[in-house]
Amino acid sequence: MGDKVARAFLKKFPPVEDLFLQDKIDSIGKRLASVSDRTDISYKFKVVDFPGKNAVSLPGGYVFISKELVDFCRSDDEIASVLAHEIGHIAAKHSLKRLQASYAAMALSLGAVASGNRELEKGVGLGLNSLFSAYSQEDEFLADRLGVMYMKRAGFDPEAMLSVFERLDQEERYQSPKRPISYFRTHPYLTQRIARIKEMLGSSVYGGFLDYINEI
Repeated sequence: MGDKVARAFLKKFPPVEDLFLQDKIDSIGKRLASVSDRTDISYKFKVVDFPGKNAVSLPGGYVFISKELVDFCRSDDEIASVLAHEIGHIAAKHSLKRLQASYAAMALSLGAVASGNRELEKGVGLGLNSLFSAYSQEDEFLADRLGVMYMKRAGFDPEAMLSVFERLDQEERYQSPKRPISYFRTHPYLTQRIARIKEMLGSSVYGGFLDYINEI
């Protein structure tokens, strides 16, 4: 499954033609993967021509990071923080869990539709959206925690994950339109992730005031 999705992804967003950079990213990624909780798979790391500051992980050990996000990072430690987070997703088998959940959701939805009860159908849909939103956010928090752990094991500075998130948050706050308030979010706010990482690193017991404010 991972191979098929990776081929389709790379067809649309090809790797950048910079062998030195590709080797550098692969070296950092392999160093992190070697100390992860899943060393039984062959990891592949690529810098891709993908829009925005993004990174993605796929089943089977594929990790893709956009050139824009690589350029945004100011050090190898910051690049490692992004790759470590994605390795965390792979180690926790989040893609597989989402696939299993989608099958269960399909069966439950079909059962609700077959009942002919429109209110039940709406309730099931609302419940599933809430469930998947919560799971997705917890997946992100877990990937952050695992990423910090893998960085420590591999000899990278875990504070770099905090610096990346803080700069991204500043950019999101002051250079982009204000974020709309939304209950169903597939990712936690960066402020929430920053606060948790600070607690993990012991740099702040509770974090600063802005670490808990999502809308300003």
